[in-house]
Amino acid sequence: MATSIEEKIKAQEEKLKQLKAQKQQIEARKRAAAAKVTRQQDTRRKVLAGAMVLEMMERDENTRQRFMQRFDSYLGSSQNSENKAR
Repeated sequence: MATSIEEKIKAQEEKLKQLKAQKQQIEARKRAAAAKVTRQQDTRRKVLAGAMVLEMMERDENTRQRFMQRFDSYLGSSQNSENKAR
């Protein structure tokens, strides 16, 4: 009779192990889905910001010149920081 109980315990432990693995998979899928949505929202925000900047530059030459100066400066500083990191 002891063997039967030990077998039941072993079977239940195995089932628990499988259920825990399923739970981890579900949680991983949820995290991946949330990360995907966050990336999509971030990309959309960047695209809309870029569209707004382009429209502002088309409307006003002074705005375009100021933006291009800042943009060139930004690109120059990012390239410098990338070169320093290497």
